[in-house]
Amino acid sequence: AESVSGSITIEGGSGSISAESVEGRVSVTGARGRIEIESVNESVSVRNSSGTISASTVNGGIMLTGVDSRDLSAETINGAITFTGPIRDGGSYSVSTHNGDVTIGIQNGANASVSVSTFQGEVSADFPIQVHGSREKDFSFKLGSGSASLNIETFQGEISLVRPANIRTR
Repeated sequence: AESVSGSITIEGGSGSISAESVEGRVSVTGARGRIEIESVNESVSVRNSSGTISASTVNGGIMLTGVDSRDLSAETINGAITFTGPIRDGGSYSVSTHNGDVTIGIQNGANASVSVSTFQGEVSADFPIQVHGSREKDFSFKLGSGSASLNIETFQGEISLVRPANIRTR
């Protein structure tokens, strides 16, 4: 689905799902498969969906809640990113914003090699982590076996690693 100045809402569906808008919100709920959503000047969201997820916007936030994916990419220039869903063994997760906060829900027992980087923000975690790296704002750590890859970047924002029950969704 494509739109220039309107919002797009998709509920359900499977297979390859693509939704793109310039001046509107893009929302996908309850879908399965390869999900690609994009906006230029609004927020994008994926809720209660599974599969390969790619979400991007230039001026807007990204909300990924109840997402079950082994291959997830979320990128914005000006906006916050929130992700909740299981971190799957062997999965690849990449989350990046230039100007916004990042909140990631990481379940108990997750196995992930985590890399975090922020230039003008702080990093906080609801659970103990053993940091490897040279700077307090650019480091990595391992949870469990470290089988999944989780890369989190923001230039000007906070990074919060929390248990999923502690995430406030708007």
